[in-house]
Amino acid sequence: MKRENTQIHPVLKSELKSLSVFKKREAEYIKSLQETIKKESGIIFDIEELSELLLSAWRSNDFGVIKSR
Repeated sequence: MKRENTQIHPVLKSELKSLSVFKKREAEYIKSLQETIKKESGIIFDIEELSELLLSAWRSNDFGVIKSR
């Protein structure tokens, strides 16, 4: 299912260096994303695994999620 209303969420490069810093600074966004995924897909991620998944995707940038200004 393709989402047409994809929103941009800015993340600082420095946040990608540490999981604990990332989770602390992005806690509200991760919680919101967790609720959206559960509502739209019925998939339940715990905060820890969703945090690690996001951080991994953003660090590797395999999906082109990081854009330069």
